[in-house]
Amino acid sequence: MVAAALAMAFLLSAPAPAEPASCSARPVAVQVDERFAAVLDELLDASPTFRRQCGRIEGEALVAIRTLPRAEEQCCRARATIRRYDSGVVIAMIELPALRTRAEYAELLGHEFEHILEQLEDVDLAARGEVIPAYSGHAYETRRAREAGLAVASEARRAGW
Repeated sequence: MVAAALAMAFLLSAPAPAEPASCSARPVAVQVDERFAAVLDELLDASPTFRRQCGRIEGEALVAIRTLPRAEEQCCRARATIRRYDSGVVIAMIELPALRTRAEYAELLGHEFEHILEQLEDVDLAARGEVIPAYSGHAYETRRAREAGLAVASEARRAGW
């Protein structure tokens, strides 16, 4: 409850972007484990798609990126848990496995950030035929997120990753 109140205060204090933004530095709203900090910062330099994703998220969501617990690494390649509160606040937790290459992280981060954008846009993905059957429970997959992840990874490779 306290986290939601703090998040709401943060989001209300941020000006709304007039047009799709791009960022060149890690957004304040994105908190990251040290393990991934350099990868995230380098990815912002390498990928225009990822910069646009971060720019869109800034001021509209709070994102934490951490290591996927070892006991849960078999569940998936990566995981985003996204919650939208009645107040409008969106908080996302992205969990990544510890042992991946920078190129794999590029794809995974671009993919999971796109899931956050899908939630921010409140897109009815099932109605648009975007949902692809995934793992189990409440997990889902979308073509849009897959394509975004591949685009970010491709841009990172062109930049020398």
